[in-house]
Amino acid sequence: MKLVYKSFIWLFVCGCFISQPLIAQTSGDPDDFGYTWINSDDPDGPTFEWVDISESGTEITGLGDDDSAPFVDMDMNFQYYWLEFDRIKMGSNGWLSFDNVSNVAHCFPNLPMSNADNDLIAPLMSDLNFAGETNPAQLLYLNDNAGRFIVSYINVPFWINATPPAPDFTGSNTFQVIFDSNDKSITFNYLAVESGVYSSNDACLNDAVIGIENTTGSIGLQVAVEMIPEDSTSIRFEFPEMSTFEISDISASYNISSDNLGRFYMPEDEISLVAGLANTGNVEITDPVSVLARIGSPNGVNYQQVASTMDPIPAGATVELPLPALNPAGTDNLPGNYSFSSLAGLTGDLVGSNNENVSEFSVVDISQEAGIELSYVRGETSTSQASWSGGGGNSGMAVHMEPPFYPASIKGVEIFALGDDTNMDDAFTIEIRDDDGMNGSPGTLIGLESIDAGSYNPAGEWVVKDLSFPIPIASGGFYVVWVMQGNTLSIGTEENPPFSRRVFEYVGGSFAQYRSNETADVMIKAVLENPFFVAVDNVELDNGVKVFPNPANGMVNIDNQLVEDAISRVQVYNTLGQIILDRPMNIAAGDLQSIDLSNQPYGIYYLNIQADKAQITRKISLTK
Repeated sequence: MKLVYKSFIWLFVCGCFISQPLIAQTSGDPDDFGYTWINSDDPDGPTFEWVDISESGTEITGLGDDDSAPFVDMDMNFQYYWLEFDRIKMGSNGWLSFDNVSNVAHCFPNLPMSNADNDLIAPLMSDLNFAGETNPAQLLYLNDNAGRFIVSYINVPFWINATPPAPDFTGSNTFQVIFDSNDKSITFNYLAVESGVYSSNDACLNDAVIGIENTTGSIGLQVAVEMIPEDSTSIRFEFPEMSTFEISDISASYNISSDNLGRFYMPEDEISLVAGLANTGNVEITDPVSVLARIGSPNGVNYQQVASTMDPIPAGATVELPLPALNPAGTDNLPGNYSFSSLAGLTGDLVGSNNENVSEFSVVDISQEAGIELSYVRGETSTSQASWSGGGGNSGMAVHMEPPFYPASIKGVEIFALGDDTNMDDAFTIEIRDDDGMNGSPGTLIGLESIDAGSYNPAGEWVVKDLSFPIPIASGGFYVVWVMQGNTLSIGTEENPPFSRRVFEYVGGSFAQYRSNETADVMIKAVLENPFFVAVDNVELDNGVKVFPNPANGMVNIDNQLVEDAISRVQVYNTLGQIILDRPMNIAAGDLQSIDLSNQPYGIYYLNIQADKAQITRKISLTK
């Protein structure tokens, strides 16, 4: 099944493409760096030699349709263009990358192409499929202890649009990539590849791409497009004997954190503002790099600061540039979604397309009794929508969320759904999953709700669902998963930046990072119970109890400035939701008492302070 992008119409069209033999050209001129390619049909080309690792290699498991495996250690250093790498990612669609590429699916890019997914090595970047119980596809890798790292795709079929129970794959492709650190060459071997008919998306120009590109996507070699190699063919990419090409290039790599993902914060949190700058060239950057940082939000926040690096940045290195605080010390952040843009400037910069990074963070609103909303979207209606052809029952979308406090409790979810006003085939389910899967992916199912067909406006609306029971989150995060049960429904997407990059696609029972993470968020929200809400009976308590110092180094004072009520109990929670102190107290009005937390590790804690008529929660930080 394939993702269907919609601007309120169905766009997916399935056609067929008759493969052509690989082009008659047997070699290619050098790219700007000096790489060349030559195939086994050329008199000076490589001799086809298949390296069988079917018994000795390590198999990558868990792949489905349109996804990728986590980084794999190569157990060697390999120079690719001007940088060295020791780990690699492998995609189900016949691509590899030294970069943290999330997902590459149709429509496939030309190579080179500077975009979010660079450093692509594409032996057969096409719509391949590992999903299905009877699918024989395998992906294996091996370091042969002779300076070579080998990746083999074995019996991998093409995806086709089929009606269940017919399988959605056809054909078989067996090919491999050999990274040889001895001469820095890369060889594509094609043992047996499908030369018949495979499924093609008529809306895409590129359904099969062969080639390589560098870390910025600005330099590379494209060998073939929409053409399938013949059996027993090799293509070798040869590293230049000498390259005088000097590259000075700075990349705005991330904001706040190296994963560049959206985050939620409490109003009182001190948000650490940094811009991550990567030297993606092959020469040391000695000139200062200037960064224009801009932060804005719908609530009127307008932050603009300029900062510059002071020290040289070695080739291949990443540095963090600290930026001034968002707010003066002691000032709360205003609730809302924030856009954080960092624009880097360097004299003589090679690639301008990687100079700006835009990320997202949100400050939650704790003033509403109904709950605390976690959302990466800002609009009330969708700008577009997405679905899966034939996706009913085992496909959908998911969003990863990490609460800004613990313990947290999920009480509800909201999903902008668009349905079917003709045959009532628009039911869906909502799953809540722990992020205890491999590398933080969706894991244990911890909640499940159903939405009946015909129960919402098919033109599109927020479907609000209170959970059957609250779901506690003691640490880490969780996923809200929209699962299609029908076949004529879709979920709203927001295509106005910033983007969280926390969306996952769910295809044929397998999760993978969303292929459009750089250009869209799906419209899913979670609602947490609000332990910070100050009700009418709590107003006096909120105003009349002082907790200080904050941050503290161990001793925490609780000053009861209430007129009458005594404080009867204090509980202290850590960020795992564990009660580390539960103490009956008798702090009369006008009195002050202290609690000793000096035996606790440094970090964030929550004090639940209970008086005669109400209770409040205070957040404190223990520091040195």
